[in-house]
Amino acid sequence: AHREPVNSMRIAVLWRPMQPGHNAAFRALSRIPDVTLFFALPKPAGLYKADLDHFDWMDRPYVFEWFAKPPSRLTQYLSSAGIDERHLSRRLEAFDPDLLLANSWHVPAYRRVMARYRERPRVMRIDNHWTGSLRQRLAARLAEPYLHRLFDAVLVDSARTAVFAKRMGYRDESIWTCGQTCDREAFAAIHERARQTDTPHGRAFIYVGRLVARKGVADLLEAYRRYRAAGVKPWPLIVCGAGPLADRLTGEPGIDYRGFVQPRDLPEVFREARCLVLPSHAERWGDAIHEAASSGLAVIATRQCAAADVLVADGENGHLLDAGDTDRLTRLLRDFAEQGDPAQRAMGRRSFSLAMRFSPARWAACVHDHARRLLNTTDRMPDGPDFF
Repeated sequence: AHREPVNSMRIAVLWRPMQPGHNAAFRALSRIPDVTLFFALPKPAGLYKADLDHFDWMDRPYVFEWFAKPPSRLTQYLSSAGIDERHLSRRLEAFDPDLLLANSWHVPAYRRVMARYRERPRVMRIDNHWTGSLRQRLAARLAEPYLHRLFDAVLVDSARTAVFAKRMGYRDESIWTCGQTCDREAFAAIHERARQTDTPHGRAFIYVGRLVARKGVADLLEAYRRYRAAGVKPWPLIVCGAGPLADRLTGEPGIDYRGFVQPRDLPEVFREARCLVLPSHAERWGDAIHEAASSGLAVIATRQCAAADVLVADGENGHLLDAGDTDRLTRLLRDFAEQGDPAQRAMGRRSFSLAMRFSPARWAACVHDHARRLLNTTDRMPDGPDFF
């Protein structure tokens, strides 16, 4: 049906655990004059324990309990954790959204909300890369009869994810490729302070992320041990994060384990290091890469990190390697530490330059422009039977 042009937009954001990058991005979106936001999101839990005051800028969000431990795929698909659907429905009715944005299709309560609001534009954010796995091929087949009934457009972080959205049958104009971001202002202040005072970052490597197998923690430990064994004056390795592999760090020579670091404190920790190391086997984006680059650090990362596509220029501001290549990782640690202060600082400046292309304001402007077009078009996905 024809709708009058929308001059303001009320966006309901239905999210799963919110990382610092999206927190900064949505805060930037909230500052656009014609935008009003409502949030449903869980309390920080599990391996990410950010204080709730990171979200105190939000206007009366609906906050619920999330899984104490990372759920299995089946559990997160069948369970809505601690969501009180009646309360959420009342809050949404009072808010009266023009557009709804959900973080993936995995939360059953959110799927049911989307089915009820089929007369409003609905957007799904996904971050999976297309790998051609059996699960993804099945998801692509299910998208046409089911997901298209729930979501009119898809918000993606990278070109890798856009391929998945196309495989699900979404047209180019329905795919919002807005990238990712971090709290760039907070991290950029670290680089600017070092530049203005001509004081270089500390001589250390740093890893930031969950301590789980797919992050390549075992590879990092093995490469760092070899590097220390061969080096005359080996650099320390600062490790920030939590997870089941944390015990493996205990007693490791040269490793300065900080545990989980609150987002507000992380920029100062980056000030102590010159090079981020992220040896992930699978990384849908890699927030730490943007945070480190914004802070003026060089980056050593695997090609499996999507953020490396746009934030790591091999040989210019860091180096790329294949996941699991501990021999090359060992050499890269040694070569970076030994190349000298001028070259290290030049890499940090190049990182900063690459990072400045992405910001919360740019992400917000991208989402705002796409939302405006969707709200003012009659080209919507067809109605169909309720799903879930």
